[in-house]
Amino acid sequence: MIVTASLMLLSTNLTAEQTKLVDPTRPANYQRSASANDGFSALKLQQVVASSTRKFAVIDGQKVTAGQQVGEYKIIDIQPKHVVLQQSDGSQVTLTLFTNIKQQ
Repeated sequence: MIVTASLMLLSTNLTAEQTKLVDPTRPANYQRSASANDGFSALKLQQVVASSTRKFAVIDGQKVTAGQQVGEYKIIDIQPKHVVLQQSDGSQVTLTLFTNIKQQ
């Protein structure tokens, strides 16, 4: 009983870094591009529909259009591969649909 409790305590002391999964298919020279996730909110752009008749994006599972709020951000512009957000202080953040991977 004491051994089981000790093992449980040891297993719960893992940090988030130790439990972080690594994508085995990620290229060896992969570098993250700057995005809204760097020092800002953890918003994730999941889909963009930008045509001559309609424009919307899906951010964190929520369908949004220009002018709407997502958390502390206002949607300013929706383009085929990115969405521009604006914070209340006027600073802008761009969420990209795809991360740029540069081959060397």
